[in-house]
Amino acid sequence: MRRIAGGGVTVAIAMLAALPAGAVARPTVAPSTVGGATSVPAGGSKSLTLTCPGSAVALHAAPVRLPSGVRVAESGPGDDARRWTLRLASVAGKARKASATLRCVTLQLPSGFSNVTVRVSTEARPKLRVPAGSSLAVGLRCPSGYTPTGQGVGMSTRAVRLVAAVPNRRGWSFRFENNGESAATANARIRCLQRVVVGTRGGTSARLTFAVKRVAHNTPIRSGKSRATSGSCAPDHFSLGTGISLDRDDDISLLRSYPFGGREGSWFFRNRGAAEPVKSYLLCLSRASRFR
Repeated sequence: MRRIAGGGVTVAIAMLAALPAGAVARPTVAPSTVGGATSVPAGGSKSLTLTCPGSAVALHAAPVRLPSGVRVAESGPGDDARRWTLRLASVAGKARKASATLRCVTLQLPSGFSNVTVRVSTEARPKLRVPAGSSLAVGLRCPSGYTPTGQGVGMSTRAVRLVAAVPNRRGWSFRFENNGESAATANARIRCLQRVVVGTRGGTSARLTFAVKRVAHNTPIRSGKSRATSGSCAPDHFSLGTGISLDRDDDISLLRSYPFGGREGSWFFRNRGAAEPVKSYLLCLSRASRFR
């Protein structure tokens, strides 16, 4: 189902969680990761689409390798709940290889369960106008009953940078800054997961609640071309969307950030000034949720 509301485009998709062979004795949240790479032509653009396996739904994608001269022009899930596409643009003088990662989740169901559906939704604000020498703040909210898991942003020129992508209980808040001499555009998308999944077993209804927790880290970033920091979710959690918050007067720019491993996240910055603290965010999905 697709609808336009409040200036944004909402895509709500339902996927059936299939009963796998040899399923465990009790239901479980089963996250997974998909990676992919592509060659971005010199002075051109290329799309990279990642697809979750089987009945898994896509929750968040991010660039892992983003060479100098290559930027994310657009990022977000499409009409298929399993897919996420990043459009990469380059001003480099030769082809450059870029890569990305996608976080997914499905349910492993015990014998006897049926009528189980995992639903996701996408909220989008494309073609946001960012005035020259100014900034633009925008917030996106998940539908009622949904929880945010990931985000994707893109910028029309390298003069526009992302200075805030902050997850909250209902969605994400973004801020873009345009250091150029003319107006430019940015776009923002968020992925949301329906919080409660309902199933039937032996004629009785049971419910599973996806639990997503926000973790914040405050880390000083030293001066340098590429400075890295990392954070992690608690045990028995799976890392999903990554976010940041930079002061407007900072000389720090985000190069890229992404989840990795089972519960970790990485952030890479460029700092042209003195050491400054930055706040990074990580959304963490509990693996312990069960039908009750």
